[in-house]
Amino acid sequence: MEIIQLKKMDLQNALDLVWIVFMEFEAPDDSAQGIEEFKKFIFYDSMMEQFEKGEITFWGCIVNNELTGVIATRGSNHICLLIVNKDYHRQGIGKRLFHTVLEECKSNSNCNTITVNSSP
Repeated sequence: MEIIQLKKMDLQNALDLVWIVFMEFEAPDDSAQGIEEFKKFIFYDSMMEQFEKGEITFWGCIVNNELTGVIATRGSNHICLLIVNKDYHRQGIGKRLFHTVLEECKSNSNCNTITVNSSP
């Protein structure tokens, strides 16, 4: 298991994983409007623009050369995505991704809190 900072070339794969996991675990309990809003939120072109401007950072967990989990932050301290492939739940991937963000936040002298907005 390896946690890496994702690059531009990794973004589509990360967003595909986010969408798959969202559709399986979140969408069934969400409204059509909620699903559409999430789809807009993770739209590739929008995410790439934010990524290139340095407004959003993606970290990924790699197991056997497969992207198994993703965490994204706005700035260094707001978690805006955290997703783990269902085949890798309960293996500490989400915790490792969170701790990576926590360490990044601690290394930034202007960061003293981490925020997150969560779905059910």
